[in-house]
Amino acid sequence: MSVSVIVERSRQRRSAMARQVGEHVVVTVPQRWPQAVASPIITELTQRVIAQQQRMRVLLNSVPAHAPRVTFTSANALRDYVDQINAETFNVPLRHVRIGRSKRSHLALMNRKTQTITISAYCLNNVPESALRYLIIHELAHGLEIGHNKRFWGLLRQFVPDYKTQAQLMQAVHQLAVQADDILMVPDDNAPTMPATPVLLSVPVRGTRVRKKTPPMPKRHSAAHRKPKSAQPSWVQLLLGL
Repeated sequence: MSVSVIVERSRQRRSAMARQVGEHVVVTVPQRWPQAVASPIITELTQRVIAQQQRMRVLLNSVPAHAPRVTFTSANALRDYVDQINAETFNVPLRHVRIGRSKRSHLALMNRKTQTITISAYCLNNVPESALRYLIIHELAHGLEIGHNKRFWGLLRQFVPDYKTQAQLMQAVHQLAVQADDILMVPDDNAPTMPATPVLLSVPVRGTRVRKKTPPMPKRHSAAHRKPKSAQPSWVQLLLGL
């Protein structure tokens, strides 16, 4: 098995990042990194992304075939579903339920000021109902407790005892849906193809973006060690013949 790896150079980035886009792994590294520094990091991040993809697919395949799945394309239908869960759980004040298009940040968000829950559309297509129910209860719990503290997890555990498993499942659904929606330009013929080694690095299931800290770079010489510039006469001195 092999995977197509596309390497991008960025002048703005100070660290390396890898993400899955369709059938490709795209690794972005700083422009200033020499190839000797970038090459092993590209290999490591590629392995991490492959491992992460395998873990997400194993997790999705573990869902029983008879488990109910739901799809929401209308905000009104989603509002009815959220209201039903809210009545069964915390019954917090709620004015609006919206469908967002978040890919890289929040799967869902509770705005306590406007009493609005926004759920990414990438979490609403053929998703296991248990995972979506967890996500909604998670946001409703924020109506009572803004932070992820002991009280918050206690509230969540009352209605979703296996919330950790459901959270991972929801993350996997979201990320695979985002990948399917990503548009990728045709890669260059010179893009390297790297073997998918069976010894893969494990990473937490928190999306497909994996970051690598900037490696130490050689220090520049201080001003005291720089070669002094030769003194050049100014144009005024040349004009006066000095």
